[in-house]
Amino acid sequence: MKKLFLSLSLLLLSFCPACGSGGNVFNQGGGGKGSFSNASLKGQYAYQLSGVDPTAGSYIYEGGSFTADGGGKITAGVDDFSLGTAVSSGALTGTYSVANDGTGTILLTSTSGRSFSFAITMASTSKVYLVISGTVDADTGAGVAEQQTASAFSSAPTGTFVFLEHKLNATSLAEVGTLAVSGGAVNGTGDLNNGGTLSSAIFTGAMNPPDSNGRGTGTFSDNLGPNGNTSTFAYYVVDSSNVHFFFTDSGVPGLARAELQSAGPFTTASLSGSYAFGSRGDDSSTNGGINGVDTVGSFTASSGSINRGSFDSVADAIASTDISFNTGGTYSVASNGRAVVNLIPATGGTVQQFFWLVSPSRAFFITNNPNKVERGTADLQSGSLTTASLNGQYAFFMDGFDLNLTNAFIDRVGWIQLNGSGTLTWNEFVNNSGSTNTSGALSGTYSVGTSGRLTATVSGLSYNTNDIVVYLTSSTGGYMLENDAGVEIIGQMSQQH
Repeated sequence: MKKLFLSLSLLLLSFCPACGSGGNVFNQGGGGKGSFSNASLKGQYAYQLSGVDPTAGSYIYEGGSFTADGGGKITAGVDDFSLGTAVSSGALTGTYSVANDGTGTILLTSTSGRSFSFAITMASTSKVYLVISGTVDADTGAGVAEQQTASAFSSAPTGTFVFLEHKLNATSLAEVGTLAVSGGAVNGTGDLNNGGTLSSAIFTGAMNPPDSNGRGTGTFSDNLGPNGNTSTFAYYVVDSSNVHFFFTDSGVPGLARAELQSAGPFTTASLSGSYAFGSRGDDSSTNGGINGVDTVGSFTASSGSINRGSFDSVADAIASTDISFNTGGTYSVASNGRAVVNLIPATGGTVQQFFWLVSPSRAFFITNNPNKVERGTADLQSGSLTTASLNGQYAFFMDGFDLNLTNAFIDRVGWIQLNGSGTLTWNEFVNNSGSTNTSGALSGTYSVGTSGRLTATVSGLSYNTNDIVVYLTSSTGGYMLENDAGVEIIGQMSQQH
């Protein structure tokens, strides 16, 4: 596993200083609750995911759209897929199955020649967590499908959007900023971390109107380098406020998402309250590499100061658990929503991040660090965050790798039942580098402490891991991490409804 992941690191990083029709891959003896069915998955959905092909030793990006008829058939769609530097696209058909607890399988065939499948858990009829199921090939990957609004397909998106981008070529690259889109013309600005080198980018571009799948195409040209750079992309409209991007440049694959900015112009007062966040990074360490840094946490911001908070992280196989943020952290917010946030961990040093506010309650960010390329999202915490307030069934997905095992790229999707008094039941589907299994019902315990930090222990959880931490955004969900040494696995959970 370390050799494979290190080979990916050396190739991609150079830092400065599931079943057939009607089948369901889940173990249905797991005691799940709910009133989902095939009819719950109906309409058009845009999806986006990333992962690894363990056989080829290459990174995967994927984006697309599918149309579900509510009766078990995928009647239309389109898929964009990159394996390493090769990009392919094709039209989709397929089948699917959804059980009452929201778990299920989607089996798809593309005219590009690919057949692939997803194991899924529905958080709602409009949001679906998914992982590549490994029943057709050994690929791994995880992401989200979101129900599309077809009325938003009539023209290219309009407005100012905050975007978060990740690409891999000779280096790892993450960028965050704004896109002002009007009449198909794009003007943007952002902060870029390219293999550890920070810079500011200004770019222009164009977005062509989408088709009936909500898929459009376009180009971006920036001011970086002696002659600038031009990128081509496909984009998928979720709705007028939410757009997915898939970069189609040969040799420079990547994904981005953009959300409509609101409530500007911004001030320091716009970033106020407690925020939970989750981030993932790439570095050049032997024990790290692509996706070698995973962090979840929270902090409280008020009048330009960071007052409290904590984080959990697994970086280069080393776990840091419940590390406090000291007082003395600072932040400032520009009128365009760009915020410079300085966090001071109790372990020493300062972590500087560039936030771009989607709104006062949500932000995208990258980290200013010469040794890693880290990007993430943050959400304002709200409501009661206690053991008792976590009560219900929650869909989740997680992905990453386990350095304690050989060639173990691990993706999880399933549900967690929390009973409001500290007891849980867990049911998951796992893809371990193409080898799949289901857990059935597993028991465990949980509690919620300060900073909205939920800790859970699950008995019998597969692949050397029993410990889970979640920084809650509300009683309905949050950012998840397996906080054990050597296990770089991160994800999200959301209460089903």
